[in-house]
Amino acid sequence: MARTTRFSYRHLPHWEVEHGRYFVTARCADSLPREAVERLQELSLAAQALPPRSKAFGDFQRETFRTLEKFLDAGHGACPLKSPGIAAVVMAEFDALADWDVGIPHCTVMPNHWHAMIVPRRHEGPALSAIMKR
Repeated sequence: MARTTRFSYRHLPHWEVEHGRYFVTARCADSLPREAVERLQELSLAAQALPPRSKAFGDFQRETFRTLEKFLDAGHGACPLKSPGIAAVVMAEFDALADWDVGIPHCTVMPNHWHAMIVPRRHEGPALSAIMKR
């Protein structure tokens, strides 16, 4: 069984799975109103006691994703990624991950956030945390 590391960064829990594939959302700092941040913090606190493979945890993930997407898609903040030039920089970084033997088979850039499927191609490749820091 793959080893799973659970850690918290800022307000939401994160997981890194050995040899995993990841669906990642990254957002601009001003993309969520206070009410959304507070709701996501509530969900995060409630999830701390849930076993990662439980139905309750799956329900938590769906609720968190729906809440986050509802607010992100409303277009809060300055939305710098709506600029074609800035969006092109994000896409170029996705392409550059091939140098690390990391695939991005699916991605989308929205005005105030982006989504990507991140697939390290080697077992000894970079950890998700290192990929995201890049």
